[in-house]
Amino acid sequence: MSAEKKPTILVTGGAGYIGSHAVLALKDQGYSVVILDNLVYGHADLVQTALQVDLIVGDTTDRALLTHLFNTLAIVAVDIPFNAMDKIQNRMSFIVAISLAPLLNRFSAPLDMPVS
Repeated sequence: MSAEKKPTILVTGGAGYIGSHAVLALKDQGYSVVILDNLVYGHADLVQTALQVDLIVGDTTDRALLTHLFNTLAIVAVDIPFNAMDKIQNRMSFIVAISLAPLLNRFSAPLDMPVS
């Protein structure tokens, strides 16, 4: 009896320290993982050698890229944003560093997809 293949999860910031652990945990649970990372704090060599999943170099603020990913890949879920979270020093700088554009793009790009 063959095991049912689990869906694909898009992990933003998955080439960084925290995101890479999320990728490993998802892989351990049998999920297919695709990483979207701008590599400001992430490492392409980590993805290639240790994580061994697909890496798309880009940014969550790029709506066209997100729309393309959701239209061409069978992504059924997106992780919580790990991108650059480990570089934020305290709560006040976190509040100042928040950008709504990535969050809005992340949730509105799938809405542009046709429903079948």
